[in-house]
Amino acid sequence: MFVNHKFWGSHNVLKQVASLLGFSSLFMIFGTNIVQAESITIDGSTDTDVNRQNRQYDISGGESAGNNIFHSFEKFGLNRGEIANFLAEHGTENIFNRVTGGDPSIINGLLKISGGNPNLFLVNPVGIIFGKNSSINLPASFTATTANGIQIGEFWFHALETNNYENLVGEAKGFVFLESDIGSIVNLGDINVGVTEEVSLNDHGVLIDQHGNVISDSPAQKTGETINLIGGLIINTGSLNTPGGTINIVSVPDKQLVQITPEGSLLSLALPTESETMLREGVETKGLTPLALPTLLTGGNAVEATEVAIVDGVITLRGGQTGLSPDLGTIIVTGNLDASGTNVDGGNINIQGEKVSLSHLKVDASGVNVDGGNINIQGEKIDINQSNIDVSDIPGDRDVANDLGDGKNINIQGEEIDIIESKLDASGTNVDGGNINLHGGKVSLSHMKVDASGANVDGGNINIHGEK
Repeated sequence: MFVNHKFWGSHNVLKQVASLLGFSSLFMIFGTNIVQAESITIDGSTDTDVNRQNRQYDISGGESAGNNIFHSFEKFGLNRGEIANFLAEHGTENIFNRVTGGDPSIINGLLKISGGNPNLFLVNPVGIIFGKNSSINLPASFTATTANGIQIGEFWFHALETNNYENLVGEAKGFVFLESDIGSIVNLGDINVGVTEEVSLNDHGVLIDQHGNVISDSPAQKTGETINLIGGLIINTGSLNTPGGTINIVSVPDKQLVQITPEGSLLSLALPTESETMLREGVETKGLTPLALPTLLTGGNAVEATEVAIVDGVITLRGGQTGLSPDLGTIIVTGNLDASGTNVDGGNINIQGEKVSLSHLKVDASGVNVDGGNINIQGEKIDINQSNIDVSDIPGDRDVANDLGDGKNINIQGEEIDIIESKLDASGTNVDGGNINLHGGKVSLSHMKVDASGANVDGGNINIHGEK
């Protein structure tokens, strides 16, 4: 059995340092460099090779099973300006990476893949932070999770224990959480999937193309890929971009099995007793505990506070408090979620948690010249403030008379729904508008626009159901 019992720091030491710095009630995440000798080290349980050349780590080897490659790291993070480059062989479809050393993954550099177009998975039960200077630019889909295991075919890829890699053939289809303590995921940077051009970083840590030109927006991307963020508490203040693809953001409050259907929809299920018993056989997780959000957000030696803090027990983003405590099952999203399509159908965006807070956010699954996609938001308590949620069809450059696009569906379901100063847009052009469905025990709407109209055709349906 392989278990590494190294801890990431000490809670007492962290508190002492915070007190000395005057941050006794204020824990923060920073977009700055963290000094360390090696940002990426292997744990020796797989045949992984890490070759460092200046600021770039080239990662190759690993254990193979069918079209899957597996790497196991003791430590996996990146300082500002550093690059992790996964070398993919022809025919590789998935690269699975786990981090076993007890440190959170704090990534402030570039993740990319060379030599192929596989999906990339990053598993660290302790926690994952994509800092403000992070840039994730991958040719296919990307999953970041703090799960204890990933179901591959009929078997499980364990996040910490020994794996029988020869059995792990096929696609990932489930994520299991075995403990009541579940690691968090924070994204402050840019995550782009379906990237079709070669990218790197210049000496200032800025994203550039193969000719050395700064990429000010997103790089060139193909359509239809997926971004998954699945953990105990999810905070996003950055950008998630997948043209015509799927974005899944799932927060897990307790022991649970999260499944992704072939159609891309989400199923969060209570973990069956027999499944827990089977998965725990031979499993020892003592000595490695996911970090609570305040501890995770300290991020090491930091100089400049930027995006996220915990003030008097409440999560605070730059610009104001969310009013939410850092509990498992919570999702807080600002910034930009973009699965829109141009000449390809808009994608799907699924957000699922117990408490969901969307603020100053653009959620875009619209279609230009084509169908819009679907946006599904589910939780017990849902707060949407000053946000734009869009699945509309936009005529674009094509003759409006020939437009065939449809506005699709916005579905929001929760026990308590509160929407303020926001827009829900499922309108269509020359075709029927889509549907907007709000279903909750208590629904409160204030100073907002709801649009399911159809230009020159029938509008869609607006359904609001609430007990109060």
